[in-house]
Amino acid sequence: MTVDAAARQWYAPDGDVIRFSLSGDQPVALPLQFGLPRLSWPCGLTFDAKRRRLLLSSFGGEGFLYAYDAEAESWSVVTSMKGVDSRGLAWSQDDDCLYAFSEDRGDTQKYLIVKLSADGAIEAKVEIGEGLPNLGHHPRIQLIPVDGRLVLLAPGEPDDDGHGSPATHSYVIDPKTGVITYTAKLTPQKRLLAGQTN
Repeated sequence: MTVDAAARQWYAPDGDVIRFSLSGDQPVALPLQFGLPRLSWPCGLTFDAKRRRLLLSSFGGEGFLYAYDAEAESWSVVTSMKGVDSRGLAWSQDDDCLYAFSEDRGDTQKYLIVKLSADGAIEAKVEIGEGLPNLGHHPRIQLIPVDGRLVLLAPGEPDDDGHGSPATHSYVIDPKTGVITYTAKLTPQKRLLAGQTN
């Protein structure tokens, strides 16, 4: 999920991308237009506030980086992802670039931070250092750029059935070195009804 803060609109993948607001308006589906490469598996979503566009990455086959122009209300293809299975896509306002989480499925399992230019060109791949558990197959990842670091939100380590724990874990990562500088377990809190206290 990502937000266009200026327009106070949220976007979430749900087969198609859905746009909604918290004002009570009906959600709107934003399907890709005919003629664009088929969306195989949406896996990363972020809003580029500088260019007023939503960016969507897919994996499966070569994968693509799509852009939705918020003013023209139309989709286009930015570039091929060239086989990089990216997840947790994030636009960094400070660096004016994109960061994505990816997995190297070579001889040993490695997780990577992939840096892409605003036009989707891959500029760097940095292996994430020790401290990240096995996240299972196609984990739900959220990346948030904060003060030159990336906050990675990920599900808990999978159990024997391959399901993640209810808790979310956060990892603060230096995108230049891949070093994890902080980690914490975020446990869901009970929502209190009006008038209730702990």
